[in-house]
Amino acid sequence: MATRGAEQEKAAREAKEHLRTFEEGAGKEFPTEERYFHGNAPGMLDIVMGSSACWRRVLAELSGIELVDEEGTPILCRRLKAFEEGEVAKETLPQHEKLMAYAKNIRNKILGSKAD
Repeated sequence: MATRGAEQEKAAREAKEHLRTFEEGAGKEFPTEERYFHGNAPGMLDIVMGSSACWRRVLAELSGIELVDEEGTPILCRRLKAFEEGEVAKETLPQHEKLMAYAKNIRNKILGSKAD
């Protein structure tokens, strides 16, 4: 979100590597096809991961880079979508438009202060 060009591509590659590591661990520790990491109801890991899920779409829109997707991180992608679709998440997570405006403002301040 705070970079451009080659620097942004490098940051995206590194983030994807970390997410693949998480994906591998999740596949070993939570091998089921259940909706959530711990079964049919969200547990602590779902809440921790899911509470930041609203940023996934914002970052993708701002950068044009999708870090979590069906191809590279299917377990994480499926479980984040399940969390986002839950009633509690819909009621408590920030509205996308407000979060997007906030993120754009921060990005403009950061990138505006960097020399191109």
